[in-house]
Order: sequence, then structure tokens, then C-alpha cells
Amino acid sequence: MDLLKAENENEKLKQRNLLSELIYRKEELTNNTLRNVHKNNLLAIIKEALKKEINRDPNLKNNLKEIIENIDDSLSLDKDWEAFYHLFGQVHPTFIEDLKISCSKLSDRDIKLCALIKLNFSSQHIATLFGISLSSVKVARHRLRKKLDIPEDVSFDDFLEKKILDRSVTN
Repeated sequence: MDLLKAENENEKLKQRNLLSELIYRKEELTNNTLRNVHKNNLLAIIKEALKKEINRDPNLKNNLKEIIENIDDSLSLDKDWEAFYHLFGQVHPTFIEDLKISCSKLSDRDIKLCALIKLNFSSQHIATLFGISLSSVKVARHRLRKKLDIPEDVSFDDFLEKKILDRSVTN
């Protein structure tokens, strides 16, 4: 009886440790993504300031245009997304794979959008991460909804959760 009690306590401890690890990974993922959002916001502000300087002093045009191009390159680096996918995979290990299998017509950008929606990111944060306008995010969400054939009365979260659960049950 004592052995069963000890095993039960050990199992509870393992579950608490796993839950703590999951919470830590989710926080790490969110913090990392928010840092990227902040960095992209700063780069966008700098880019706009440089554009104003170009308009104010045309002699600076060539030098500042090169800097703006470097900022644009930085805003679209895939290294940030690789780190995001790595952390996301630790928190939601089968989500992306299951999504690709159940919805094979999704582009990489669609999958990124689904991952950010899964993390409950606001449209404004998504816009900043993708380097697009808020209205472009709304269009992307609408197109994704059509691509996935999600009814208007069903949220993305509910749909994605059901889609993945349905796939898990059939496997």
C-alpha cells in the first residue's frame, strides 16, 4: 500500500513538473515573440523617420534608402521564424504537423498565421510580425477562413482545436 502511495505521489510530482515546464515554455514562446514584435515596431518607427528625412533633405536619399532596405531585410528574416517554430513545437508538439496533414493546401504563411492565432495573438501583433498593415491581416484571416472552410459562427481556435482533435482520434 505504501509503495502504491509513493508511486502515486511520484506520478503527481512528474505531472506538476511537466505542467511547470509547459507553462515555462509557453511564457518563453510568448516573450520571444513579443520581443520580435517590439523589435519590428522599433524598426518600423526608424524606417518612417528615415523616410521623413529623405523628404526633408534629398541629398541624403541614397544613403538612407540603403538603410531602409536593410531594415526591410531585417523585418523579413526567416531566422526569427525558425526560432519561433522551435519554441512553438516545444509547447504544441504536433500542432503544425497535424495542421499540414489535415489542411495540405495551406502555405507557410497560412501555417504561421494559424500558429499565431493558436497563441491568441492580436491582429495588431500579427501585423507587426508579418510587416503588414492591420487591414492586410484581416484580409489574410478572411482568406484563411475561406481556405479552411470555417463557418462564420465558428472561431479559429475552436476550428483548429476540433480539426487537430479529429485527426488525433482517427489515428
